Amino acid sequence: MTITAADRREEAADFLERVGCRITSSFFDRGGGSYSVGRIGQEGYFLPTTWPKEEYVLDWVYGHRQQVRRGVLGEPVEFALFLKHAVEKAAERAGDDWHVFVAALGNDLDQVRLEAREAKDDEILDLVDDIEGLRSGSPTEVLARVREVLGVGTQAPRM
Repeated sequence: MTITAADRREEAADFLERVGCRITSSFFDRGGGSYSVGRIGQEGYFLPTTWPKEEYVLDWVYGHRQQVRRGVLGEPVEFALFLKHAVEKAAERAGDDWHVFVAALGNDLDQVRLEAREAKDDEILDLVDDIEGLRSGSPTEVLARVREVLGVGTQAPRM
């Protein structure tokens, strides 16, 4: 059975409802609008972009559920900033213990690799490979390297 665009959009709409989100609009008319995803009961949106039609938002949500979940949690949605956030979180939890750091980073690193591959972002893919290739060291050094590559200081703006 082939899944249709309408089926994907319905599934995406159901997903948004389950995680407490809705499609928001800052303006619209017959020719289109500015649509994105926000939390139910709150004004505004948390995705870093907007689309001219609701259907386009649903098409994007269908393939990017993990990014929507991050937005719901208040984490950066854009994958490069999420990588920095994930490394900071892991370094904070690990202190100076390399093995705890690697375990804490785990799935987040895999998710960033998936999103960077989809976006064809070779710089981030190389950075993820560098992080995974390290066998020891200091979580603080890894965090400094991530910040350097992304060109952000210690406090990057959150999306």
